[in-house]
Amino acid sequence: MKFNQPNKTTFAFLVTLLLTLAYAAKASASIVTLPTGIAAGDSYRLMFVTSLTTTASDWGQESSRTRMNSFVTSIANTQAQLVALNTTWNAVWSTPTVSAKDNTETNETNASHESAPIYLLDGTTIVADDNADLWDGSVDNFINITETGSTISAWVWTATDRGSDVFAGYGGLVEFGLTNNTTGYWVERNVRPRTESYHVYAISDVITVAQVPTPATFTMIFAALLGIFIRRSC
Repeated sequence: MKFNQPNKTTFAFLVTLLLTLAYAAKASASIVTLPTGIAAGDSYRLMFVTSLTTTASDWGQESSRTRMNSFVTSIANTQAQLVALNTTWNAVWSTPTVSAKDNTETNETNASHESAPIYLLDGTTIVADDNADLWDGSVDNFINITETGSTISAWVWTATDRGSDVFAGYGGLVEFGLTNNTTGYWVERNVRPRTESYHVYAISDVITVAQVPTPATFTMIFAALLGIFIRRSC
């Protein structure tokens, strides 16, 4: 069988495809969704603080939980890499009947809440080793990386008490936490009027390695397409 070189049109298409894939990989390199050291079969969660802010005007109402969850989900959905995970995002936010632990399904006393290490979107920084570690009064590192990969120092709405990890607040004043703190202040530093706008923490559902796209996918696609074009030219 005689081997023929791909024609100019085919070659141009392959070059364009490769450059497009390379550009896409570079453009999305600001965040990392597969933490270093995570292997096949491992489970983990991701966490970020929103780059945008919102008020806590509906504090104390059960509907506020739905709104906060929708808010962090809409922020996550601005990033293609986070959308590709096909996971659920919930806010660290409490209401009178549902604590932040239960809203994020990280309650260490609830057997149905799967426990896994929690990482930021830089691929290396760990927030907590598991559910219990998240709520033991401190976290391992600042929770200061946004959905875009940028680092911020900010106040964060939580409506959560740092001692009991449940709903708290009074007279229209709502608890907020600090991104640049690893003590219980990460979730509650003080209170502010609910009409003010602050950031929100988001935690993903448990993710498995098999669900995370890897850079090797691009290479496999390109190799498969190249093979098809070469076979057709023979």
